[in-house]
Amino acid sequence: MEEGQRETPDILNFEKAMLLAGDASHVTELDYPNFWYQGNLKLKLSYQFEPGEDHDGVTVHIPLPVLNQVEPEGFDWQIPGLRHELVVALIKSLPKTLRRNFVPAPNYATAFLQRVKPMEAPLLDALEKELKRMTGTTVLRENWQLDQLPEHLKITYRAVDHKNRKLNESFDLYELKDGLKEKVQETLSQVADDDIEQQGLTTWSFGSLPQMYQQKRGGFEVRAFPAIVDNKDSVGIKLFETEEEQNQAMQQGQRRLILLNVPSPIKYLHDNLPNKSKLGLYFNPYGRVLDLIDDCIACGVDKLIESQGGLKWQPEEFEGLKEYVRAELGDTVVEIAKQVEQILTTAFNINKKLKGKIDFTMAFALSDIKAQVEGLSSKVLPLSAVTSVFQIFNAIWLLWNVVWKNYQLIQTKTVCTC
Repeated sequence: MEEGQRETPDILNFEKAMLLAGDASHVTELDYPNFWYQGNLKLKLSYQFEPGEDHDGVTVHIPLPVLNQVEPEGFDWQIPGLRHELVVALIKSLPKTLRRNFVPAPNYATAFLQRVKPMEAPLLDALEKELKRMTGTTVLRENWQLDQLPEHLKITYRAVDHKNRKLNESFDLYELKDGLKEKVQETLSQVADDDIEQQGLTTWSFGSLPQMYQQKRGGFEVRAFPAIVDNKDSVGIKLFETEEEQNQAMQQGQRRLILLNVPSPIKYLHDNLPNKSKLGLYFNPYGRVLDLIDDCIACGVDKLIESQGGLKWQPEEFEGLKEYVRAELGDTVVEIAKQVEQILTTAFNINKKLKGKIDFTMAFALSDIKAQVEGLSSKVLPLSAVTSVFQIFNAIWLLWNVVWKNYQLIQTKTVCTC
């Protein structure tokens, strides 16, 4: 067999007509489709019979320019021709104590598929719900032993170039996307022939910024998400694969563009911050004071952007936001700096109490308090959670006092007993 496969590499690759030949009157072309449809995407499917190989079974071919648009939803249901076998395999993967409630597995698989409409919900969600409805037995998500599923029942995701050559493939779509992230980014930049990507900007001089960029390329509609990006002394415009990446970059980029166009609030902060707060900031143990002040300013801008409805995509809207930040930033940063100083002072007091010898009876509680303080005391200020962080530190301080009072009470009782 191996010698024959070396001489004829495609010997185990079957056309769909061959799969449907013979006594297969119950099988239709819908069971083994040529394409997978997701939204506006039409993705080629191929079928291979190579037990033990990674690409055994069904492979979906994804052109690189649209890889960022493909989502895993729906693929968990497999193609119709393998769906029943998949559900049987899933039931058989359950621990024996659960599996015995669903015997014979093929019958339950048939009943399940007759009850549900495929792809209306994730497969495991639907299967857990229907099995409980049929038997009263609850199957938890961790009960499924997915590693026991045969390889041919798992969809293979294959990214291909413009000549349909394989770039990479995986059973995990997100893993495939991560591995080809740079190539996808290069492809998106190449597609952007309208000069939408720019560098070295210090003002909003580029007109409206579309929240989605679409371009036809090679029969596919390439889709990307533009955002202003922070380049420290300037900003740029860059295309991103996902809306999540776009929003994250846009938050930082729009903040930078505002700061490039309004006066620095540092002098106002110095003139209006109480001396006690100044001392607390200047002698903080978590990094350089200038970095801490920069974080306070960034937090202030983000707070003001949020108060005006969030990110702006039109030049006139940005202009209004910029002027609002210009008027309000000084006072906003002063208030944030005061809260940060209170956080640092509370953290200092807690750490001071935690130093020195610790009684064994208090060790666990104090260790937990110390871990919480260290986790919150970062030189990078949480940009949207200053008030929450302050409240958490106050709660930790109260917790310390409760622990200490209980310890003293126990010690007093021990002395009296003796």
